[in-house]
Amino acid sequence: MGGRLWLASEEGRGSTFHCTVPVEFVATSTPRVTPSEKILDIAPAPRPLHILLAEDHPTNQNLAIAVLQQRGHTVRLAANGHEALAWYQRARFDVILMDVQMPEMDGLEATAAIRALEQQSGQRVRIVALTAHVLSGDRERLLEAGMDDYLGKPFFPEQLLAAVEPLGKSPDDVAAVPASGRVCFDRAQALARAMNNETLLQRLVGTFLTSLPQMRAELRDALLRRDSDAIYRAAHKLKGSAATFAAPICAELAHELERLAGAGDIDAATRNAPQLEAELDRLTAALSELKWLN
Repeated sequence: MGGRLWLASEEGRGSTFHCTVPVEFVATSTPRVTPSEKILDIAPAPRPLHILLAEDHPTNQNLAIAVLQQRGHTVRLAANGHEALAWYQRARFDVILMDVQMPEMDGLEATAAIRALEQQSGQRVRIVALTAHVLSGDRERLLEAGMDDYLGKPFFPEQLLAAVEPLGKSPDDVAAVPASGRVCFDRAQALARAMNNETLLQRLVGTFLTSLPQMRAELRDALLRRDSDAIYRAAHKLKGSAATFAAPICAELAHELERLAGAGDIDAATRNAPQLEAELDRLTAALSELKWLN
């Protein structure tokens, strides 16, 4: 390696070993999303976009990044509103996909901060809200907060692309597609959300199974502390994951827990939690036993 090794010894005091190795200094790089391998058959976009994805959920991150990158877009990732705001001030983006529910600073706060900065610059970036709440009145609330559009979660790849590359579509055209049926896990529906690509679905399942123990631990801890806000956030995260995998029972139970926490009824939330835990066990078993075609 071109280095040098030597010894210096002094009687009565011991020996000192010296070693030098020449190395090349490597500057730290700006964080970025690693390009995905080509696992989706998606035609390139007419004009590649520079997109900021503000999303804290690993499963949603992986799905969105895979779809957008295969379309030819560049994606930067922010895990909360503070990171999204920092990225906005650092680089120019064509579109910002902004999750509404995020830790530290939520999507509404981050959007308000970005719009305030735009008053000084005179430029406006397109911001699309990502939300599991697509109910009556939500569209108006999001648009009033400064969002240009919204996309309900869970979403299909074509819905994501329609929101990022609008072609005269209204927000209602990209509303969430609710899970149907009473099965623990609807593989066909989940595969459709992964654009019928087994490799992508397998990756998403792996991410979900890896992150699930932490999500369940967060919920249990919040229940023990009787922290209604923390219960709400944990249930919201579990609801989004369950809906992504077309697990309607899990999604409904998590939604009910979220509703109870939002109403401050911690006793009822504590009583309902074991039902969700049991259904999560069923979902975990179903996903773990999946047989893949590839």
